[in-house]
Amino acid sequence: MSSILFQKRSICSRAVYGISVALLLSMLSGCPTGGGEGVTGPDPGIIDFPIAYVKRPYPVDNQGNPVQPDLTDPVQASVGGDLYLRTRASQSTEEINLTGAITQGRGDVKDVDVSFDGSKLVFSLRLFDSDPNNPPTPRWNIYEYEIETNQLRKVMSDTTSELGDDLDPHYLPDGRILFSSNRQIQSRAVLTTESLNKPVFSALDENQDNKAFVLHVMDEDGSNGSIKQITFNQSHDLDPVVLNSGEIVFSRWDNMGPGNGAMHLYKIMPDGTGQQLLYGGHSHATGTNGSTVQFVNPRPMPNGRIMAIIQPFTGTFGGGDIVEIDVSSYLDNDQALASYAGSLTGPAQIAATVNTIITDGSPSPAGRYSSAYPLWDGTNRMLVSKGFCSLLVNGVERACIEPHLSDFDPATDQELPSSHSLWMYDLSNDTEKPVVPTESGMMITDVVVAQSRALPTITVNSALDAGWVTEGVGALHIRSVYDIDGTFNSRGALAANLTEMATSETPAAQRPVRFLRLVKAVGIPDPDDEELVDPPDLATEAFGPIRTMGMREILGYTPIEPDGSVIVKVPADVAFTIELLDEAGRRVGEPHNNWMQVRAGETVECAGCHTHQTQNGVTPLPHGRPDAQADAVNQGVGLSLPTILPTGLKTVPYLDGISGETLARVRYNRCNVDLVGCSATTANIDPTVDLRYEDIWTDPNNMTVTVNAPFAYLYDDMVGPGEIYATQDEAPATGFCQSSWQKSCRTVINYSAHIHPLWTKDRGANTCTNCHSTRDAGNLLQVPAGQLNLSDANLTDDPTFIDNGQEHAYRELLFGDTELTLNGTLEELMIDSGQVDINNNPILVPVDVTPPMTANGARLSYFMEKMTNGELDAGRSLSGNIDHSNFMTSAELRLLSEWLDIGAQYYNNPFDPNVPVN
Repeated sequence: MSSILFQKRSICSRAVYGISVALLLSMLSGCPTGGGEGVTGPDPGIIDFPIAYVKRPYPVDNQGNPVQPDLTDPVQASVGGDLYLRTRASQSTEEINLTGAITQGRGDVKDVDVSFDGSKLVFSLRLFDSDPNNPPTPRWNIYEYEIETNQLRKVMSDTTSELGDDLDPHYLPDGRILFSSNRQIQSRAVLTTESLNKPVFSALDENQDNKAFVLHVMDEDGSNGSIKQITFNQSHDLDPVVLNSGEIVFSRWDNMGPGNGAMHLYKIMPDGTGQQLLYGGHSHATGTNGSTVQFVNPRPMPNGRIMAIIQPFTGTFGGGDIVEIDVSSYLDNDQALASYAGSLTGPAQIAATVNTIITDGSPSPAGRYSSAYPLWDGTNRMLVSKGFCSLLVNGVERACIEPHLSDFDPATDQELPSSHSLWMYDLSNDTEKPVVPTESGMMITDVVVAQSRALPTITVNSALDAGWVTEGVGALHIRSVYDIDGTFNSRGALAANLTEMATSETPAAQRPVRFLRLVKAVGIPDPDDEELVDPPDLATEAFGPIRTMGMREILGYTPIEPDGSVIVKVPADVAFTIELLDEAGRRVGEPHNNWMQVRAGETVECAGCHTHQTQNGVTPLPHGRPDAQADAVNQGVGLSLPTILPTGLKTVPYLDGISGETLARVRYNRCNVDLVGCSATTANIDPTVDLRYEDIWTDPNNMTVTVNAPFAYLYDDMVGPGEIYATQDEAPATGFCQSSWQKSCRTVINYSAHIHPLWTKDRGANTCTNCHSTRDAGNLLQVPAGQLNLSDANLTDDPTFIDNGQEHAYRELLFGDTELTLNGTLEELMIDSGQVDINNNPILVPVDVTPPMTANGARLSYFMEKMTNGELDAGRSLSGNIDHSNFMTSAELRLLSEWLDIGAQYYNNPFDPNVPVN
């Protein structure tokens, strides 16, 4: 048998020389493709179930050049796409165009799914714009087709459907429809509750290319009132599908911050609770030759694994390789769950086929898969769509075979768009058989099989707090910030273990982490948004030095308990992240570059923190998957705090703990559940917009211990005559939020209004612009102290001044310039470069000045070291410098710290009337 199969492959291989690619692709529909065991019978692969798929011409631009599909651009469409049905998976079965009457050949279709009983198809369809120069722009809409009755309907009404682009529809077991949409219905509703007077809009993704697509759920009738948003990512959540457990798995584009863009697999409950990373956070270097791939189009398999396509964001004509992933035991390609560590062998992620699929952007002779759908009939087969490879070598179209592969030069030649066909692949014996033949220039994608499968059971989250549901908040519970991947980390303190950290052996001032900051993403409007009246087209100058950090608001602060635990309320239905702070309110360590969410009434709990750096060849544990965590370092207290912590916190009697409670849980349970009569400060788990600390644990009646001194850094301390704000409402957080936090409270820091006034505030001899200016008190020219010019006056004296729409001080603080010298006038200092010109004259060059601040954070900014006269993490010596530690107040330094920690943006409100626009 094997020799016969080898002969068949040889015949197929020899036959391709000297023929057109179109003919080649037609012939290949009868040849094995890259390692299968052959084709049997005249019409193999028949199954008695209907199959559906999308067929479209390959997309081209206005000049007819191929357009590579891009995973970050979900709204991409190609003229001429339609949905087709075959009543059997057979080449001889006629295909029926289900959507041609609607599209008239001028639309597109994608994202096909089938109901659990196999009776209905659901998909997205977009009509093409007859007048691209005039609104409205056609939307992607959800349609449903009932196979038995041949009924096709648009799920939403015309009015509702035009409120957003709706993609990736999938049925939930209860008949509702899960989908991804840029309508962002709950995020828009949150905007109406904020006190910032923003219009209602759908925000762009973090690349600011498209409106972000996030997951929604609606009733099957598509009524507008039934549509609920369940995820709150700032970039795209795509490809949702229901697992056998009733949970939803989807592809999330984690795209927060520089160098953090990747699509992993996440899971979530249908009500939006329990969101967590499922797989792939550290598995992206698993493409060909270690190339970077993304995880998309997940599908549950009958064996409990998840099938997915791995491919780069773009460059492979929308195709990749099919993998099976064991998410029940693994969270990364080489990282088992903590409970399985050391007991498993073999990879979590395996290629589903024997075909060698190239995913690094170079030609793939075996083709690439664009979609796959596992059968649920016990045969261990899957229906796949596959694109075949062809090349343009020296201007001539060639097949992806030798000698053309060796002749291919990526600098001058190119791979051509794939032509697709459908195959039935048998996973048991690695054979693939043709079902729909190749059509030259056509893509065949989004394959499904209309067969029934068992209904998963949807689990309802019964742990929601009814009061918080009404209030519109959830909560975050961290067991200990001193727990890093299951190991105690003192973060530089002298404590040897958590007991020492939590007791009076470590006074509050010696604990390195004192507060938690809650930071919210700021949605950026589309300058072409047809909904908005005159939407702002934000200039680059509106953002900070690291534009990928976007804009940020602060939701509030909360103290961290002595054992490192936290329970704090968080507004529901917003994307937020967290930062750990030292006593002065400066971020400690790296930022948490992932967006979190809570639904109303939900408590999200994590054991502690995680590292994302591979150490000693060991992949770190990703954040946010409870069953992937090592055992928590903070196992909680015993029957009372003094018995479990022998040196004792000497706590007030009513704060005795129950076994397993963190100190944060002790405080919440005694004061909010047991109602033992705590003080208002002790009972409060609301965040505050100001930074406040009060020792609630140490018993003032115990003479053997000392109560830690309270302190507060208040915006109100900067309000009044001679201060930088005349009224409370000029401060970054409005007055009512300073006195009583609400879910709508936002701290918004704009450089011009909130930071720049610090430099001219009257501090007597220590006023910043006395020294940091080009003129002294007698109006004589001077070199600004430290080469830092913070003055608005006499800017023409400064030869480095460029009017780019930002205050000059902002540029000097964060971007730096060149060194000045006084030579009658202020001039750039020029030094010998050590090189000469063609006339043998020395070439002089300016001396760069390193900026004193960085958008990477306060502790990394030399300016903050100067203002505190203490070395932090900037890596620059303070020796020989003037002591500035009494020049600014603690409240002012706290303001500078929070602004630097969230990215040192020029503006954090895209609708501010003064924000720079193009």
